[in-house]
Amino acid sequence: MSDKRTKNAFISPFPTEWQTVIFRCYGFVPAKNIARVIGCDESIVHKEAQRLGLDKVPEQMVMQAQGYITVIRSLWHILPNGKIAAILGIDDSRLKEILEKDDFLGVKLGQKPECPPVTYFPPDDHVKSETEKLSRFVRNNIAGGWRPFELLSHIPGCIQTHNKIQQKKIIHGYITPCRDAFGSDSERYLPDGLLEQYRMRGINGIWIHCLLSEISPYPFSPGLSERYKERREELKRLIRRCRDHGIGLYLYFNEPRALTTGIAKNFPELTGHSDKDTVCLCLGKQAVREYLFNAFYDLLNDVREIEGIITITMSENPTHCRYRTETNCPVCSSVPPEKLAAQVNNIINSAIRKSGAKTELIANTWGWAPFMGWSFGQTEAGIKMLDGDVTVMSVSEYGKKINKGGVNSEVIDYSISNPGPGQFSKHVFSVSSKSGHRNCAKIQINNSWECSAVPYLPVFDLICEHVGNLAKIGVSDHMLTWTLGGYPSPVMELCASMSEKGSEFDLDKWYDEMFGEDSGTVHDAVRMMCRGFSEYPFSINHLYLSPATLGPANIWMKDKCDLPSSMVCFSNDDYEQWIYPYPADVYFSQYAGMLAEWDEGVRILKKAKKTPLIEEMTDFAEVASIHWHADVIHTRYAIEKRAGNGIPEDLIREREDLLRRLLAFMEKYPEIGFEASNHYLYTPRTLVENLLYLKKALK
Repeated sequence: MSDKRTKNAFISPFPTEWQTVIFRCYGFVPAKNIARVIGCDESIVHKEAQRLGLDKVPEQMVMQAQGYITVIRSLWHILPNGKIAAILGIDDSRLKEILEKDDFLGVKLGQKPECPPVTYFPPDDHVKSETEKLSRFVRNNIAGGWRPFELLSHIPGCIQTHNKIQQKKIIHGYITPCRDAFGSDSERYLPDGLLEQYRMRGINGIWIHCLLSEISPYPFSPGLSERYKERREELKRLIRRCRDHGIGLYLYFNEPRALTTGIAKNFPELTGHSDKDTVCLCLGKQAVREYLFNAFYDLLNDVREIEGIITITMSENPTHCRYRTETNCPVCSSVPPEKLAAQVNNIINSAIRKSGAKTELIANTWGWAPFMGWSFGQTEAGIKMLDGDVTVMSVSEYGKKINKGGVNSEVIDYSISNPGPGQFSKHVFSVSSKSGHRNCAKIQINNSWECSAVPYLPVFDLICEHVGNLAKIGVSDHMLTWTLGGYPSPVMELCASMSEKGSEFDLDKWYDEMFGEDSGTVHDAVRMMCRGFSEYPFSINHLYLSPATLGPANIWMKDKCDLPSSMVCFSNDDYEQWIYPYPADVYFSQYAGMLAEWDEGVRILKKAKKTPLIEEMTDFAEVASIHWHADVIHTRYAIEKRAGNGIPEDLIREREDLLRRLLAFMEKYPEIGFEASNHYLYTPRTLVENLLYLKKALK
């Protein structure tokens, strides 16, 4: 029988698409699920997995339960959604919920091509022969030592204990889920050992995503809140455990969430702006305002120990009628977006105060900005409309003017390579202070989307500069991480030391305390890496669309790919998007200068004594370098392919070297490639598949 691949099969080196499904899923999900999807007996799945060289890989079913996003991503271009759900052993509605509510995963995965069902057929002699060649390579390159989700088992010890930090130091837990965190045992993702690691490093707050419909009664679709009392009990339990370690718990809300069109038709008197499959709850309707108030009052009256509530009121998720500024709601069309954004916060704040809880409300002003169509005047008006006891939060780097290679732009969203605060955030903090509000800066200290695949980047001097700059304008409360960045690291210890010592903090002394006799060597290396990282070709497009996120794990396709790049998932061939606003020559020259100094810094680090901390720092820095080199190579490849040229042999050799090095690091550190909202960006099997593709399709 001949090859029966569908048109999407060019993304894989295997002779058949059903082999691709088995290779990417075997051992991660039950074999019976795979058999059901591709239409064969379970025994055949085991037999064909052995033929592919997977007979010695250990079962790692933790991927089905905790790494389901990784499985979804690996099948996105191969199987229809119903079959992906079946692979995971869930129904279609559960997958739809994951795509919508797991940090808008469906948006991040991007456009889905047509994916006909994949059906097993007995391999003919040609398929068997080709598979045998591949299987020898697979057996030689999948060592089986990868330990997914065995995270945080090797953290170097904390040099000093920091437990008297007065300023807010809030993080997202390193392995905390981004959806329905209180629907499961919190000890799984925030064990006491991890909480203690955070306490010793000066962390005194942890924030968690929360849906109001899952934690309070929800009148519009009661089934969504049927377990809300159980979730509250888990919330209370986690609050108690956090408090035992001197840590407060903050809930992060994006409310009131829109209704689906199916539910909205039952409540026409409450609805406003409509967009695709959702309809917003209109704040112009008293019943909506009452719902928002009552749901938060019910929560805070029952759980008064919540340290804080953090809101985001302009965002990707549809909430109030002007959540993206424009609206088709006849009631809200004449209401400015800043009024609605402030109104959401004030309703929640009123509920907190009536409950008698001492919970702090922190209004995140992300999106109260020009990129959402707001003027500075609107931002100022929105802040002044907030209740006086509401704390104002701003992304610190936003509005920072930068010039890279002669290209002028400014920072939107997080950047470690460009320490804040920016002009916009300074304006926010100034207006807020003058209006009597407390300020909190939202920053990234461990890593950012500049390189999310490593737990932290050892660029201590840049973090010191950023925190110091904020201190100079009187901002000392910090939300230190988004969903990425929660690894217990020396960067947290740096921030704690700066808070404890204030103006008396001395960076050189901190290096001496952390690294002893190797402090000079380490500091020389870090200075070199910081200087290089400052040349990173930063832009919002590059941050979210570039190959840097997946590094060598990006799929190379021999044939033309018309799919656009998607947010922190698939870069595809869409290089004009991810290099914007830089011309290609500037993009490459910025990376060349950056990597020359970064890699020299890594070489210097390797000269220091190999303590557990220095070894970890060196390895993470090298993995970051691998990702950035892969970005350069992938961009060159996309340009050559677009021009109709063949893939240069030097790119193949460089990419193969990067893949093999990254494989070795994944065997050593289960943290490599992990990020809470994406689970594993790739697995060792992804890297081996790419090696196979280089070996088979590109040579």
